[in-house]
Amino acid sequence: MAGGPITPMSAMPLTAGKVFPYIYTGARYHEALGVMASLDGDATWNLVFPLPPAAPTGTLKLVIASMANAGGTESAYLRVLWAAVANAEEPDDIALNDEHGGGDLEIEHTAAGADDLIVTKVTLDADTITYGTDQLLVMNIDLKTASWDLAVIWAFWVYLIWE
Repeated sequence: MAGGPITPMSAMPLTAGKVFPYIYTGARYHEALGVMASLDGDATWNLVFPLPPAAPTGTLKLVIASMANAGGTESAYLRVLWAAVANAEEPDDIALNDEHGGGDLEIEHTAAGADDLIVTKVTLDADTITYGTDQLLVMNIDLKTASWDLAVIWAFWVYLIWE
């Protein structure tokens, strides 16, 4: 049986003013991780996920679900960096592994799909998890301005699954 979803137990916006807790509104309200419109400098969300004590079946993936009221074809660009942390390890001493090999992941929103949910899955295999020993998965989602052209606030949610 596959596992998850597991949501973050901590989500910290590390770049004040550029990333922030956000409520995406429409007919319903959705609490989300927010990114400023027209991102004008790289920014980071720091996340911490609890790990299960035994390995679920399937491949570990990060799901990024996002919404934006885009006025055209506009994209967010990011990198996922992460590492597993064992009991008695110092999380700040562990190097985070870049899941994209230095390239940026593009998530595109369009005017035709304004307010539509876009789901992107990222296979997490840049580090090895030792289930039963590793307790946490620490992650940075680094938002990159090099090609960013999303001119509205970007709202997203993240969770882990095994499938």
